[in-house]
Amino acid sequence: MLSKKYEFKGSLIDAQYQDLPKSLNMLVEMILSGTDICHETGPEFNLKDIASSLTQLLVFNAVKRVKKDSKHVRTLHPLDRETMLPLYLGLTVHNKIRHKDLVDVLYEKGLSAGRANSIQNGASTSHGQWAHQVLVAALYILKCKAYKEYTERVTDSAEKFDYQKWSDMMDNIHPQFAYWNKTMELEILCLQFMKSQREANYEMYVECLGKMVPWMFAINHVHYARWLTVHSQDLILIKERSIDVHEEFTKGHFVTNKTKHRFLALAPTKFMSSRML
Repeated sequence: MLSKKYEFKGSLIDAQYQDLPKSLNMLVEMILSGTDICHETGPEFNLKDIASSLTQLLVFNAVKRVKKDSKHVRTLHPLDRETMLPLYLGLTVHNKIRHKDLVDVLYEKGLSAGRANSIQNGASTSHGQWAHQVLVAALYILKCKAYKEYTERVTDSAEKFDYQKWSDMMDNIHPQFAYWNKTMELEILCLQFMKSQREANYEMYVECLGKMVPWMFAINHVHYARWLTVHSQDLILIKERSIDVHEEFTKGHFVTNKTKHRFLALAPTKFMSSRML
């Protein structure tokens, strides 16, 4: 049970039945329904789903040994033993009600993944960052899966394209593929923009703003397209117009730090919002 590793592959459909320990699952079924092999359950009592759910919770909370000096009753489990049910419960509760106390209770009782707890405790910037990361990861997993199917389908190595050429070819052939590929590029750009602010990286910040300008025109954000162009140009010219200000911005003083930690810088507007909340 402890040797198996579990991985989230971008979809929760039928994932709860993947690679569960058969002996443990059978034991749970016997506890629920008894040892009578002729016993049949009705549609109102889905034994397979209930046994699978309980098996996942057992795997999720199982540990090899508890540290003697641990201050907590429950020890942290590795990410490769996060089964689908606790992950699904954490994401669903966070998405539906966004109730911090309930998510904490589910985590303490061993019913929800700790990832949902960290999401709920974060600020709005952390929420947005996590949402972009999940979308990019899901799209990338699906894209890699499609390329793997392509390589398995094409047997002739001379006609087989590499990953980048295949992506360009699919962009020209399938409009839906091109749409999601462009979506992934935009999401990665948003993550880079967040990183530039959180790390107080001024050069990356200016570069990301410049790359965002064409997107504002493409998605018809009129005011952003108009004033982001001006703002981006002002930042480029500030090196010549105001050397002192440019030096301070290069040192990372274009954002505000709540603490001395490296990845916790915020834009002034975000900082003011977090202080008021």
